[in-house]
Amino acid sequence: MPWRYLPRRSYEGSLSFHDTFYPTGNLEVWFDLGVEGRDPMTVPFSEAVETAGGSATVPTVVPFYQSWFVRLQIRVVTVRVFILWENFTVRQRNQDIPGRIFPPTRSLYGVRWTLWN
Repeated sequence: MPWRYLPRRSYEGSLSFHDTFYPTGNLEVWFDLGVEGRDPMTVPFSEAVETAGGSATVPTVVPFYQSWFVRLQIRVVTVRVFILWENFTVRQRNQDIPGRIFPPTRSLYGVRWTLWN
């Protein structure tokens, strides 16, 4: 039986772009396009199994996981605006715990600024 919570192979990779467009450095842009994933893995899952001692923990396999993401961040002087969009290919049935499916996609966005230099 393979190790619990450790897939045989996990990976993460991305193409990144970062540049400042003015000599003052007051406009900065970051862009990432990437993927993360793992092979199927065995996880311990508590299930009511008839044993002499009562219930037991049985090994369960969760399927292959893959999520593509896009991240864009722009900084103007001290204000940063960002957006992150995960699983934009809307891959279904991603999970780490049997029966608990991840949301099909998720995005985060916001503004961050520095009040004191």
